[in-house]
Amino acid sequence: MLLIRFIAFLFGGLVLTLIGYYLRKEKKFLGFTFMILGLFLIYTITIGPLSKSKDRILAITNIDSVQVKNIKLLPSHDNPKRTINTEIIINDRDEINQLCKGLNGAVEEGEGFLKSPEWQCIIVVELNSNEQLKFGVNRIDEVTGLNVSSNGESGWHYGNLRADEFGRRIGNIVK
Repeated sequence: MLLIRFIAFLFGGLVLTLIGYYLRKEKKFLGFTFMILGLFLIYTITIGPLSKSKDRILAITNIDSVQVKNIKLLPSHDNPKRTINTEIIINDRDEINQLCKGLNGAVEEGEGFLKSPEWQCIIVVELNSNEQLKFGVNRIDEVTGLNVSSNGESGWHYGNLRADEFGRRIGNIVK
């Protein structure tokens, strides 16, 4: 999925830039507008915020539980059917190990595979290095989707993961 998005952004950026280049003589404003939009798309996917997509996905799917200080569950702001109303902090090593195992088993999914979730929450994994991994969790029945973005639920969208075992464990914690 990330490769397809990379190719689409790069191709779209090149096309817009070329259109702008050819329009610049006749219609300067329109030509330069296309060029700027095209260059912005190329920047975004190559060295800008979306260039970190694969790194963010790998950080979640290859997480080492030894490096995890704690895991926080925060209420979702996107869905009135919140799973939790207050912050829950998980410090228990066994539970952290099991949750990390569930994250390690996550697989990439296409865009929007989980449209209308029954419940949502935000997960913040605090690492010993004081870094944080933030992502949204959406669940319908036994299907759990992870929305990996720059700010948990919103911001630059890095991709989607399916992590049913992780969602089942989170569901058991919040009951």
